[in-house]
Amino acid sequence: MIEVIPCAPGAHIGEVKTLGFLRQNLPGQHLILTNYYLPYQNSTLEIDLAVINTQGVFLLEVKHWWGKIEADQTHWLQAGRRYSSPLTGIDFKVKCVHETLAASRPDLNRVSVVGFVVLSAEDAPPTIDDPRRNRVFSLDQRLIRALTRPDYRFSTNCIFLSRARLLAVKEALVRQHVDPQRRLVGAYQVVAELPSAPTYEAFEAQHITVAGRRARLKRYHIPAAQSAQHLQEAVRRFKQDMEALSHVEDHPHIVHAYDFFKDPDADDTYYLALELVEGRTLREIIDGKDDLTLKQGLRYLIPVADALAYCHAQGIIHRNLTPHSIYLTQSGQVKLGDFDFARVPAIGTITQTGRPLVVNKYIAPEQLAEPRQAGAQADLYSLGVVWYDLLFRRPEDEPVRLSLIDKSNLPQAVGDLLHSLLASRPADRPASADEVKQRFERLVGAD
Repeated sequence: MIEVIPCAPGAHIGEVKTLGFLRQNLPGQHLILTNYYLPYQNSTLEIDLAVINTQGVFLLEVKHWWGKIEADQTHWLQAGRRYSSPLTGIDFKVKCVHETLAASRPDLNRVSVVGFVVLSAEDAPPTIDDPRRNRVFSLDQRLIRALTRPDYRFSTNCIFLSRARLLAVKEALVRQHVDPQRRLVGAYQVVAELPSAPTYEAFEAQHITVAGRRARLKRYHIPAAQSAQHLQEAVRRFKQDMEALSHVEDHPHIVHAYDFFKDPDADDTYYLALELVEGRTLREIIDGKDDLTLKQGLRYLIPVADALAYCHAQGIIHRNLTPHSIYLTQSGQVKLGDFDFARVPAIGTITQTGRPLVVNKYIAPEQLAEPRQAGAQADLYSLGVVWYDLLFRRPEDEPVRLSLIDKSNLPQAVGDLLHSLLASRPADRPASADEVKQRFERLVGAD
C-alpha cells in the first residue's frame, strides 16, 4: 500500500512521472511526501519526493532532463548548460532531514536517510565520473530494488522502521514542512479564513493525514521583544500555556486542542490547531431573534460552569470568558473554548505584568488591576456578565448596569445570584464554579 501526502502544489512533469512509476511498481507499505519544503536555518530546502518505508527515508531529486548528460563530482553538463551536482545538493538535504528527525525524537537518530538522483526522461544513459554514481537511477527496476532492499541503507547501525516508528518519522517531517504559497502549514491545509481578533488570525483548516479532522487554526505573533532572550522567554511561556491545556481537553464541554507548533519560517509566530466547532457562538444567539427563556439560557450556562469547575480544580483560570468563547454545536452541545490567555499553574502567562491583553466588560475588576493575581472568582465574574447579556439581550459594547437587574421582574433567587456573581470584590462572589453550577441547576428545576 502506498500513501501519498502532497505537501505543496506545483509538481513538475518529472515528479508526476516518477510518482506514477513508484505507485505502479513499489511492493509493500510506503509513505511518499511530494513537493516537500523543509525549513533550515534561514532558507527552505525543496525535496521533490521523500519515500518512507521500513528501510528508512529516501530523498529523491528528480531531473526531467533530455539530451546527453556528462558529469563529474562537482558539476553536471546537460544540453550545453552547467549545473552544480544534484548529488551534492541531495546529500546536503539528507543531512538536514536527519537533523530534523534526531531533534524530534532521540530514537529517530538512527533512522537511515539516503539521497538518490532520478532521471525521469527516457534518454541515453549519462556519463558520470563520480564515485556516487550508483545513486543515480532511471525509472526502472533498479530504482525499485534500491528503495526496497537494505543495500543502500546509510549504515549497518541504522534501525529498521516498525509501523509505529514509520508514523513517527512521517509526523516529524510533516510538522516541519512549509508551503511557499502558505496553503499548507505544518500538517494542516488552509481552506478558508475565519474571523480573527487583535491577537491572532484564524483559518479553517484540514489535517492532511488524519481524514475528517477539520480544525480552527489560529496564528499568533509573539509581541515584539527587547532582545532574543526576551523573545525566547515569551515563546516558552506561550508554548507551555497551550500545551498545558491538554490536561483539560478530555472534558466534554471544552474545545479540544489538537496541536501547537512554531511557524517554520518565523521565530515569533506560532499556530494553535483547535477542534472546529460547527454551529453558533452564544454571542450570535444573544444578538439573534431566537426566543430565549430564563431556563433555556441557564441550560446553556450549566455546561460552562461545569467546564470552569473542571479547569479550576486543576489550577487553570480561563481569563477570557465571553459569549464569543462559548460555542453551541449543531447537535446542541455546549463547548467552552478560547483559552488563549489562560493562566496555568507553575508555568506562567502570556499577559505582561500589570497589563492585560484582554480589556472588555467581561473582565473582573481585579483582573484588570493585576492580571497575574486573578483567581477563579475572576472567571465567575465573567460568567455573571455573560449571563447578564443573555438575560437582557444586551450588546457586547454596552457596560453592565446593575440597576437593570433591580428594575427587572426576575425571580428573587435569580437576581440575588446574578448580583453576587457581579460583585466587585472576589470575596463577595460564590465560592466556586461548582456552587454556581448547582445553583443554576436548582433554578432550572424550580417551578
